[in-house]
Formats: sequence, structure tokens, C-alpha cells
Amino acid sequence: MNNEVLLKYLDNAAMEASIDDDEHIYITSGLDFPIWVILDEEYNRIFFQTYTSMKEISKSDAYEFVNIASSSVMMPNFYVTSEDDTTHYLYANYALFYNEELTPKSFINAARRFSEAFKFAATLDENDFYLP
Repeated sequence: MNNEVLLKYLDNAAMEASIDDDEHIYITSGLDFPIWVILDEEYNRIFFQTYTSMKEISKSDAYEFVNIASSSVMMPNFYVTSEDDTTHYLYANYALFYNEELTPKSFINAARRFSEAFKFAATLDENDFYLP
């Protein structure tokens, strides 16, 4: 498995993607929310990752939303990173393990489910308190 094979899978599924400076695949079109795909060939796993900025809120409020998202959405792991007391980012990641071969269908379905789950988690901010 390599990035070129994954890019071909994405292209065949009508998704637009490119390889960034860190050699990660960035899917910009064809999903509900853009995501990064990080291939770890040594351990036969693919990481899906994405993030969005949060409103200027306290750290405790940011963590509160992570708890809301984590208790409502099963697939990704949610966490917050902070630049300072009021600048926070909501991250999500998920690891997909594969054996010798990863089928295009498995990869594309996992990417779609991950992106959909992140977008759904954002809808849990019903009063627009946590996310812009």
C-alpha cells in the first residue's frame, strides 16, 4: 500500500485529493468535510484526521464540547488543542487497520464515514456556542 494507490482509489470515487508537504493525503472534495489521510505502512494502518477552529471560549467549554461529541459519535476520537486560553481547535482521528491488502471499497467507505461523523458532531453545537 502507498499514497499513489490511495490517490487512485480516491480519484476513482470522484474525490479530489493531493499530497501535502508532510506526505499526507488531503481530501478536499467529495466528502462532507475535508480530511487528511496518513498512511502508516509499517503497522498496516491508515489514520484519518481532521480539525476545525472553535470560537473564543474557555478551555473548560472546549473540553465540554469534546465530551458532547465523544458521547454522541462513536467512530472518531475527539480532542482539543489550544494555542492559548481562548484559541482552540477541535480535532478528530480514526485508525483503520488492514491486512495485506486494503480494498478500495473499505478505504472509501471508512473515509466517508469518518468525514460524515465529524460533520455530524459539529451539528451537536445547536446554539453555535462552540464552533464558528
